[in-house]
Amino acid sequence: MAQLRRKDKALDNETTLQVLQSALYGMLATCGPEGPYAVPVNYVFSGGCIYFHCARKGQKLDNIALEERACFTVVEEGASLREDLSCNYRCAMAFGTVKEVTEKEEILRALRLLCEKYYGGCTLALEGGTVVTEVPHFVDHTAFSAVRVFCLSCTRITGKGWHGPQEG
Repeated sequence: MAQLRRKDKALDNETTLQVLQSALYGMLATCGPEGPYAVPVNYVFSGGCIYFHCARKGQKLDNIALEERACFTVVEEGASLREDLSCNYRCAMAFGTVKEVTEKEEILRALRLLCEKYYGGCTLALEGGTVVTEVPHFVDHTAFSAVRVFCLSCTRITGKGWHGPQEG
């Protein structure tokens, strides 16, 4: 895999992980029979994995079934730097393989982590095959079989961007 061309723009590991953890959403890039496909997803980064949930069917799932390798990118907003026509953003890119999470406790753990990130926490329970929560926008009384959770196991994470406080 190609190395970062502008070494002066490389972020250190700690900053890269902070960018990866704090972004609101990321772009999951997969490759299917018709070529590359990138889609925004809500996610949470934990234990070297990027977890996301989705419906039972869709283009990204078709692509993952064909090719489990993927790239995930997040970007912190920045402002234009007009003197050199560049931007002062910071980004993190994670590379790895995507697998469906099938163990019910890990699925609930991932959903709890997502609730914590996006709603400041929530209660999730599994009642007779149904995920029950008080957060109606997330997974409200959804049949457990209707929710799919995936993990991108990160084998490489890189970061790039500005090194000082955000200007603009």
